[in-house]
Amino acid sequence: IIHFQRHRQGYHNLICDMWREAGRPIDFDSPDPELNPVTRTEMVDPPLTELGRRQCSSVREECSKLSPEIVIVSPLLRCIQTAKLSFRDHADTTVTPWVSHEGCREELGLLTGNKRRPISAIRDDYPEIDFAAIEHDEDELWDAYGDRRETLLEKSDRIYDFLTSFVMQRP
Repeated sequence: IIHFQRHRQGYHNLICDMWREAGRPIDFDSPDPELNPVTRTEMVDPPLTELGRRQCSSVREECSKLSPEIVIVSPLLRCIQTAKLSFRDHADTTVTPWVSHEGCREELGLLTGNKRRPISAIRDDYPEIDFAAIEHDEDELWDAYGDRRETLLEKSDRIYDFLTSFVMQRP
């Protein structure tokens, strides 16, 4: 059984909500920060908001009833924070290993809010998570797309590869 969980509210989500509330449309395909706030350089790897942290707490009891053999998490900060808060009852990595993998992360390219920090910095913050499956310290996957977003077909191929080459091959 595989249990998928989306990250809870991050600061990039909050900023987009604030733009919408102010009546400002967002063009998610534009590289211009005046039209797309998620392309601002300050948006790299945004953390959870306080609401996002509360949302994690609200599902913790449900997650505590699961019996995961492994927790696989995206290397993005908000995803790690979501997993750490929601799966707090499964934090003993000698019982339940925690592994990070690029295949289960959000859309690549253009949206700076989906760009991760260097793995060396993330590993310093979360030494209990195994980042060995991540090939590059810098976010070369995100960088490869330049000023365009990953297409649905590219994303589908990446996720399919993650599920068939990584998840299905686990003991």
